[in-house]
Amino acid sequence: MLKNINEHKNQIVIFTLFLISLDAYNIMNIPIQYIGFVILFFTASILIGKKLFFLSTIVYIFLLVFLSPILFTFRISNNFYWLNVNNIRMFNLITFFVVFLFCFTVFNIDKSSNFFNYLEKFILIISLVSLYIYFAQIFDLPEFVRNRSGTNLIGNPVQTTFWPYQNHRLLGTFREPLLFVSFITPLYLLTLKFKKDPSHIFIITCSLCIGLAGSDLFLFYFSDRKSTRLNSSH
Repeated sequence: MLKNINEHKNQIVIFTLFLISLDAYNIMNIPIQYIGFVILFFTASILIGKKLFFLSTIVYIFLLVFLSPILFTFRISNNFYWLNVNNIRMFNLITFFVVFLFCFTVFNIDKSSNFFNYLEKFILIISLVSLYIYFAQIFDLPEFVRNRSGTNLIGNPVQTTFWPYQNHRLLGTFREPLLFVSFITPLYLLTLKFKKDPSHIFIITCSLCIGLAGSDLFLFYFSDRKSTRLNSSH
């Protein structure tokens, strides 16, 4: 089993990213995004299992100090409903550290050209779908029913696709433009950095989507890169 997972880890990671990108949708009242996090957590946990024995003592101490209080924050209600906000936040935090350990111990940039080929195609597909949804919402074209509750951004649990006093913003398969940008931009920048010769269609389409999202978060990513280039030129 471990051998099969290791051989297909690139495809599994891309599949989990696909599930995580479906932020606006539920299956039987379970957010599809959560299913992606669970698969990613167990995949990373299995792959780093043998590597954990070779970590330094400092890493073990850090994990123990950090994760022990988190475990006590999990709560089970009387009806054993695990999917409450606090539990999900804690699980996402633990998943982050497991994936970080996976990247630190298993993932090899120099041997992962195939992964970035997959990642480029995945981001391009997500960007094209997001562009369709953007225009579908403007021209009242069909799109999948967004059946997950909103983020209560303006005090309404229903997902908001248009904002008063603002131009229409690209959401893609997410509940908010901010969530789209926070998901797609790091993957976009990683692909630009580590993939040889990314396609022009990929760059134009993804950049257009990030611009249409109209989120101030992209300033954090791209202004930092610009300042780094300016400093390096001096």
